[in-house]
Amino acid sequence: MNLEITNHSIKAISIVLPKNPLHKEDKLKLCNINERKYQLLQENSGIFNHFISDDSTYASDLATQALKELFSKNIIRKDEIDLLVFTSFTPDYLAPACTSLIHKNLNLSNHTLCLDVLGFCPGFLQSLLQVFLALNQQNKKKLF
Repeated sequence: MNLEITNHSIKAISIVLPKNPLHKEDKLKLCNINERKYQLLQENSGIFNHFISDDSTYASDLATQALKELFSKNIIRKDEIDLLVFTSFTPDYLAPACTSLIHKNLNLSNHTLCLDVLGFCPGFLQSLLQVFLALNQQNKKKLF
């Protein structure tokens, strides 16, 4: 299937990572693999670094901080967000939804619709598709 999305663009990307790097020795133990398999995994995935949050930092905290970065740089204003989409395979809890926590943390507008997507690697692409489809709705201008 070919899908073409026009008249929409990504304005900014904000990345916030936990401060604790996961060292190779720890990864080998965690995944229970040898060094050669670890190298193959890196080559095939393109992922060369991992960071681990402390016990009091959750995915919603990192997402909140990423949005705060966009606010502080005047890239977006809180009241402009029509839809907030959060995609992860490690949500904070089963309930409440992470977007509800982010919404509360940032004191977003009452009109902001929240949507959580639980998914692994393709979950990010599925969320982008949802956002671009939502942009085709009337009165939806800023979606994150």
